[in-house]
Amino acid sequence: MFDIIPYSPEFDSVLATATLAGCDISPVIECNRFIGIGSLGGKRIIFCILDVKETPYVAEPHVIWLPWIPPKERMKAFKWAMQYYGSTKQVLLIVLKANNSLFEHFTKKRFLRKIGIIDHLPEEAGGEIHMYQYTREK
Repeated sequence: MFDIIPYSPEFDSVLATATLAGCDISPVIECNRFIGIGSLGGKRIIFCILDVKETPYVAEPHVIWLPWIPPKERMKAFKWAMQYYGSTKQVLLIVLKANNSLFEHFTKKRFLRKIGIIDHLPEEAGGEIHMYQYTREK
């Protein structure tokens, strides 16, 4: 079971630990910050930070995974979060090419659909950005 709750300063000590472990927790500009919580080893722990840009119709979540969360648990949490946001809005995912392997996996499974690529960007901007949409029920 997973939960998404609004960020509050009570989470700062865990986020400081993540920063020391090499995790960049810088927020996305003009977004709402949330904390993703899940169960691991029988304990409820912080899985990720979610910075979400929203309109009444579209949610654009940006996930920062904490380094101690195994890939299999990340995949479960990702699927849950897409269904959570997709229950009320269209979900848009904007991903640097260097980070798109998880999204390509879910595209092959038809859980996501690729909606475009922005290429010819400067290297400092990531070189190439891939965009995906959650395939939700109508």
